[in-house]
Amino acid sequence: MSDQGAAPERPEARPRLDLTTEHPPAEVVARVRAALVRSSSVVGKAFPGRIELTVPRRDTHLWSPWLALDVTPTESGSRLHGRFAPHPHVWTMYVGACAIACMATFGALIFATAQWMMSERPWGLWVAPGTALIAALTFGAAFVGQGLSTQQMFLLKDFLSQALEAEAEPE
Repeated sequence: MSDQGAAPERPEARPRLDLTTEHPPAEVVARVRAALVRSSSVVGKAFPGRIELTVPRRDTHLWSPWLALDVTPTESGSRLHGRFAPHPHVWTMYVGACAIACMATFGALIFATAQWMMSERPWGLWVAPGTALIAALTFGAAFVGQGLSTQQMFLLKDFLSQALEAEAEPE
């Protein structure tokens, strides 16, 4: 198994994980399913072509990672490609907050431009830096969450590596 996504060139809001293995996709899914049955530190689901892993509810925080992987066949086995993110509900809230803050910033700039074009004092320019700051802080929250969830991200990656390296169980 080789790891192609260990060190991204720049920070990402949702870090990638790319793995290749000599096992065919069906065997990858079977190995992960078997490992999930034995594990008390990782929970998830393994479907044909898709694996989703996270930590048990007792260990879950707002920043806890959720690893969603697509399993695709290659000439020599399988490729697992996915991203770490918070729970889908948290991620949706995060994206919505970023979108609202960015729209508010652009709205304030448009309003200030309209004020300026009408020869009025463009007080909308005072709103734009505040909303831009909120957008930047919201975006930065993803990196704070990654820092807080580093141990759990390594746990999920280690679980996946061990599941793929384990001896296949007879069916």
